[in-house]
Amino acid sequence: VFVFRKQHSTSKLSQRAVEALRNSVAASSCTRRQKNASPSTSSKLKQQLDFPAHVLPPGDQINMAALLERLARAHDEERREQTAYIGDLKKANTALLAALERTKKRNQSKLHRLEQRMAGILETHSMQLNLLRSQQGVDCQLQLRHQISSNPSGGHQGGPVTASFYGPIPHLSSPQPLVTPPSAPRPPRTNCSTATEL
Repeated sequence: VFVFRKQHSTSKLSQRAVEALRNSVAASSCTRRQKNASPSTSSKLKQQLDFPAHVLPPGDQINMAALLERLARAHDEERREQTAYIGDLKKANTALLAALERTKKRNQSKLHRLEQRMAGILETHSMQLNLLRSQQGVDCQLQLRHQISSNPSGGHQGGPVTASFYGPIPHLSSPQPLVTPPSAPRPPRTNCSTATEL
């Protein structure tokens, strides 16, 4: 918008300068015609000698010089404004790039912290899960031991006799009578297998 306005004002100024130049040329041509309209041939020759065809009158020369000076000033001012406008654009672009880099670095640091936090949460969850599984296994073993200690003569129906349920096996050198332990009801099932699978 700034450039378009300056171009519009410059074009207006150029049009005014052209109109002023045309007016000055028309005025000079009218002056020449009036001077050439005199009946005396000697006066015409004198006018041609005094004012050649390629030389403007002093008044028109002053007008032309002023017009050229205004055009030169307008051109210099427009060039300075364009240079300043380009400099402002470069500064704005530099500031935008710097802000973009700062925002990018800040977002990268936030993303890195978030990744570290998520990794810590996953590690803590894994440790808690392993601890829970081990605790469930220990509880299951304690429950089995409690059941075995509460029923020392018990066992599985129809199952073989083992040393874990009935103590150590006696030495073979001293023969002992074969005694079949009485059958006992099967202990209630627990969820140890499910806890172990977890």
